[in-house]
Amino acid sequence: MGVFLNITLYIVIGYLAVWSTLFLHEFSHAFLGWLFGVCKSPVSIGYLPGINLPMTPLIDENKIKKLVPYKQILIHAGGLSMNLLMFILVSLIVLINPTFFNSYFRAFILLIIVSNFAELESYITFGAIKPISDVKFILQVANKKNYMIYIPGVILLLIGIYFLQAYILQKNEFGYLIYFAIFCVTACSSRIILTRPTSRI
Repeated sequence: MGVFLNITLYIVIGYLAVWSTLFLHEFSHAFLGWLFGVCKSPVSIGYLPGINLPMTPLIDENKIKKLVPYKQILIHAGGLSMNLLMFILVSLIVLINPTFFNSYFRAFILLIIVSNFAELESYITFGAIKPISDVKFILQVANKKNYMIYIPGVILLLIGIYFLQAYILQKNEFGYLIYFAIFCVTACSSRIILTRPTSRI
């Protein structure tokens, strides 16, 4: 019974970490869209039927096309910027006081760090191979080829994994890197499947 409860708690923690990561990503798009007048509210986020995870900000696509290019890029890059910010800020919390957290809260914190990094990398590295969603729109507006982000994406990937295993994860916590890999592949696959030429961010 204790093992079952423990596994259940970690599953719930993982769900909350993923939900938090995706919500903050989409909230950033919606907030910037609201600032620039193409979204009705700063928390205007839509949900796919039957899935309790935020999937897309409710942005008026006709209005966004009329914005100057830098505003369009800011809106499209908002989610990635939030993922990078959360990765840095929460990592700093762990570095400053690594022994403060109990096992379950530490698991949540680590999953927040890894989820945000995986979300960022799944867009940049995979996005360079097959531009998808945010990256696709950013490249289109900036009139850049997709290979322009591949090398920076790989460099960020290598630096990030080294940072995680050297400074954040303990010796018995390498399972989080496996979670990172699964998250990246799953996120990339789902975006390729769900992204349509007329899809929202």
